[in-house]
Amino acid sequence: MRNKAVFWASCFLAFALAVLTWQLNFVSSDEENLYLPATRQLPFVTYPSQLTQSKVFDNAHLVHGKEVSIWLFSLMQRLLHDFDSLRPLLWTVIAAWGLCAWLLFRVSFSYWGQHTALILWIVGIASFWPYVYVLLVKHQPIGLMFFLAAVRTLQYKAKGRWGQVCFFISGLLMAAALHASTVSALYLPFYAAAVGVRLRFQYRPGPSVLAGVLGGLLISYYLNYPDFWGNVRAFGAYIHQSQSANHFVFHQNVFKAWVPDPAAAYGGWRWII
Repeated sequence: MRNKAVFWASCFLAFALAVLTWQLNFVSSDEENLYLPATRQLPFVTYPSQLTQSKVFDNAHLVHGKEVSIWLFSLMQRLLHDFDSLRPLLWTVIAAWGLCAWLLFRVSFSYWGQHTALILWIVGIASFWPYVYVLLVKHQPIGLMFFLAAVRTLQYKAKGRWGQVCFFISGLLMAAALHASTVSALYLPFYAAAVGVRLRFQYRPGPSVLAGVLGGLLISYYLNYPDFWGNVRAFGAYIHQSQSANHFVFHQNVFKAWVPDPAAAYGGWRWII
């Protein structure tokens, strides 16, 4: 009964955010200069990796690690028949955060039980940063959604071939997380821990691990084709570059209301700790 209550509460949270932000059509973020041009260019590329090399819009290399988010933005645009306003992008991020809230409860419930899961769910929905990401229409909630879905898939205690299928799907989802948000690279140690916990109950773990690796490589190869290694190196370079500055730097006028010195506040593991 409580599981259903948390599910519907998460749905209500997403619905309330959609209503409250109905008139929001511009924020000083990447959506106008990067996401909207990328979604408009998506139908004209042969391979997803070509978005990062586009000459149609500026700073196309910043699409590295956000290809899946761009796809989801484009899909929502088509569902809403709206290719000009911010609403499809905003609703995509809101839907992702609503699913994150639900998945956070389910993953926690499976590991630590109902009471701990409920506490973590409350902490999650009461946290400050998810709503900042929603209001700035950022990719982070989408990456978190795929990561939690990958972990949740590992928690299904299927045996034999079905267990390998779960690992394969989990690998797909984790790779999607890495290509939905550059922040998802921070989740890799947590995902490795989830895999380790799951392998304790997996008969013949070798084939399962191989299935997960194949699932991840399948998505990664498709998204980086035809120059797989070149795009992977460019993605790694972008991840390294992103460590030198973040949204605190670019949006100091917004964050200074809560952070005394936004330019000195950096991301990475400090956000997790």
